[in-house]
Amino acid sequence: MRSYELATRELDVSVGMLVYAAPEVYVPGVIHRKGPDTFLVKEVYLTGEDADPASCVDEAPTCSRRETPIYVLCKSGIPTQEAVEAIRTSLPFVKSVGYAGLKDADATACQFMSLRCVGEARLPPRLEGKSFTACFTGKYGWLRRGDLLGNRFSVLLEGRVEGLGNVSLATMYPNFFGYQRFGTRRPVTHLIGKALVEGRCWDALELMAGTPMEGESMMARRARQAFMEGRYAEAARTYPRSLSLEKRVASALARGASCDEVIERVIRRWEKALFIEALQSYLFNLALSRMVIERGSLKDVARVCEVLPLPSPFVGGSDLCSGTSRRILKEEVERIIGDLKNLWRRAVRPVYFVPEGVAIDYLGSREAMLRFFLGPSTYASVMIREMVRDMLIFR
Repeated sequence: MRSYELATRELDVSVGMLVYAAPEVYVPGVIHRKGPDTFLVKEVYLTGEDADPASCVDEAPTCSRRETPIYVLCKSGIPTQEAVEAIRTSLPFVKSVGYAGLKDADATACQFMSLRCVGEARLPPRLEGKSFTACFTGKYGWLRRGDLLGNRFSVLLEGRVEGLGNVSLATMYPNFFGYQRFGTRRPVTHLIGKALVEGRCWDALELMAGTPMEGESMMARRARQAFMEGRYAEAARTYPRSLSLEKRVASALARGASCDEVIERVIRRWEKALFIEALQSYLFNLALSRMVIERGSLKDVARVCEVLPLPSPFVGGSDLCSGTSRRILKEEVERIIGDLKNLWRRAVRPVYFVPEGVAIDYLGSREAMLRFFLGPSTYASVMIREMVRDMLIFR
């Protein structure tokens, strides 16, 4: 029996989310206007401790290669990488920054962050920058990707919220990679990854630093248009400060670097890896969508594939799950150049998730705060999308 609905929203289709796979939680008339004031996240460490500024201490920590202080970083409306880069550049003795996961840019999010310094330095107990603050927790340790139990979410819903009480929200949701993995204003990170692995150098740079889109600031669009017209020095001067990668690319081209030189020397290895991971995320979404359509429901998919390999050149096995990943990769990626093969992730991902601790606080007849907990690498926006469909509005 079919238990899904086809998605028609252009953004959904562009990132591989072809279906609504939990139609039982759809509540017509409910709206979520996503933004830092309506979407709140708190990271939960492996010990069960929340990332909460209230736990910070007024003490200047020592920072060195061996002593790595842990801060609570709270940011609003910016990506984790932007806040991390601002901290790293403002403190020249900070060598590297550790964190457990990337948090949504269109949210207010608090997460743990560790700092490692060159030599020994005394850091301030509190760090501040545009749209972020960080405070010392009184603890030391080094954070790596995945060092978290999950995240607690508080999401404001509007409209006919009385209908929320008629559905069971603690159910199975498709474990898609969410919109923020691709960019909501510029959903092109996976397209950049595809151009990179196929060796289409200029396509990658134009998607990365050019190709102006609606939803960006006027300054960003002007800079991107200048890039598309070959005015690289002007573009480099015009990009907003937050677009540091675009600025580096345009500056290098203005100095006479070739496209291949920019890819090899200017774009950092971890940046290329993020683009390729975005491509894998798109391919995973597509593979999971196709399996739901072919088998009729998410539950039927879960019966045969509890996990699905991230599509990559290294997926082996003769089972249905591996075969689907290989088929999607073959259909979507024309060729894979050898020098980027080692940046593909070899991993599997559960095909569904179930939220924990779901609670609804009604704030009035037209507003409600939805609270829940999700494990690592799951996206609250995917859950909200199933509930409100195209009434998930990005501001």
